[in-house]
Amino acid sequence: MNFTSFPTNNKYLWATIILLLTCVIYIPLFTNGFTNWDDNIFVTSNELIRSFTWSNIFTWFTQPFVGQYQPLVLLSFALDYSINGYDPLIFHITNLLLHLVNTFLVFRFIDLLFKNTFIALFTSLLFGIHTLNVESVAWITERKNVLFTLFYLWSLLCYLKYLDKNKFKYFLYTLILFVFALASKSAAVTLPVILVLIDYTYKRAHFKRLIILEKLPFFALSLFVGIFTIIAHQQYGALTNATGYSFFMRALISSQALIFYFEKLFLPLNLSAYYPLSSNLKNSLPELIIGFILIYGLIVAAVILAFKKKNRFILFGLGFFIINLALFIIPAGVPVLTTDRYAYVPFIGIFLIISYGMELWITKSSTLKIIGLSLVFIYISTLSVLTFNQSKIWNDSITLWNNVISKTGETSFPLMKRGIAYRHLDDFEKSLKDLNKSIELNNKYPVVYENRGYIFLLQKDYQKAALDFEQALKMDPQSAYSLCNLGLCSLNLEEYDKALTLLNQSLEIEPKNAYALKTRGKIFIALDQMDNACEDLHQSITLGLSEVNEKEAKELIKKHCIDKETTNN
Repeated sequence: MNFTSFPTNNKYLWATIILLLTCVIYIPLFTNGFTNWDDNIFVTSNELIRSFTWSNIFTWFTQPFVGQYQPLVLLSFALDYSINGYDPLIFHITNLLLHLVNTFLVFRFIDLLFKNTFIALFTSLLFGIHTLNVESVAWITERKNVLFTLFYLWSLLCYLKYLDKNKFKYFLYTLILFVFALASKSAAVTLPVILVLIDYTYKRAHFKRLIILEKLPFFALSLFVGIFTIIAHQQYGALTNATGYSFFMRALISSQALIFYFEKLFLPLNLSAYYPLSSNLKNSLPELIIGFILIYGLIVAAVILAFKKKNRFILFGLGFFIINLALFIIPAGVPVLTTDRYAYVPFIGIFLIISYGMELWITKSSTLKIIGLSLVFIYISTLSVLTFNQSKIWNDSITLWNNVISKTGETSFPLMKRGIAYRHLDDFEKSLKDLNKSIELNNKYPVVYENRGYIFLLQKDYQKAALDFEQALKMDPQSAYSLCNLGLCSLNLEEYDKALTLLNQSLEIEPKNAYALKTRGKIFIALDQMDNACEDLHQSITLGLSEVNEKEAKELIKKHCIDKETTNN
């Protein structure tokens, strides 16, 4: 069989085999649940996805969500929820289906761009099964990554058809799909530059008036969304520099992230959902400078060499990689070295270069072909096993954070997240151990105090609980959660006026918080304000409480409100 020129009627069979292999190695997703790393924010505690009301739809499309404009992500979650509520299987299946579509689009894009089926298939194979991509697929919250990639690649595919067929409808499709990509994740702003890169690959005259005018709406949209995202990020606090390092230092650190990616490209071992940034990197300044010069020097040298050789495969691959990684390579302020998900789109360019190199290898001689294909088999088999096992790590919060801690050591953030997970499992001993250790390592996370305070509250140690909620409020004065629970502490300490003040403040921030309304109802009972108490308790049930809280609210209504209502009737 000629591995470098598949017959046209066979290439879709090979593409189907790649998709089936990708699906098989992601089988662990079908038994995975939600995790406490933002899945609660985006899904399990997100009231915006529970119904298709005009109010929710209006909010999706007119307001940023957690610092980003992502209405199509919220729409996709709402569709999943409409099928079977909070069934994690539905959400995981959707993520996997999107990844499978993306894998096929990678094949179609490369095949149409370079008219080389072998390179297109091998690129899509690496994209489909590479272990670095597990985070984007297995993490439900990263729906935004797989969703924006679908529209991004589809848009590029339409642009290629526009260039090949010179029909305006394909240009219009390109623009519409670009808008959809932007409405999924702002990382799509790089697409206009990729269009220019495609023009270069097609040897189009870049400064012709028509070609310049073509790109104007794309660059205008990118500029608008880019500015909007920066403002939304600032308002949400996502751009706050929590690394403790200057921009210069973070630029130097970016070289370590690049080294990390190239290491994990070939042997993706010891992957983690969280790679904490060391706090003493200033002591390694000479090594950082050397690493920066070496890694960026090699990339620049590779680009120059590809220009001289006029090698369109390497030029396009490097350009695609650099352009798409540029947004993420310098940490914006989060104290992590990098994340696996940042490589999802950029590595398409690197996979292209590897595929091109593999084609050169196996066409040299029959001996090299045998060696090359044997190495490919070993590499693909290794990636498949690693990806299968990595998918299991996202089974639940405990498995996720156990893996992080085993790979990166005990640091504050993972301990906090695991402690919260144990708290939700009512394993208070393990939870307190993790939360105490997290505070010992870093006492700047208000959510750690909130969760530890809640455990003390459940254990009826109201003094300790109050101290933790007060500490959390010093760091986040607008925390409705802390205000509510501090009010509950005050209620149990019989400080009724203080409790009422705190609950009023909490409900000013979150007027439809059912738990806060139930708590204020209890305070009104203690103050003998039964009309107010009954109103709050009834409203809390209407808004939706947990089973335990709803039972308590109904018992309170039965005890304090039924007789009055009967008399009035």
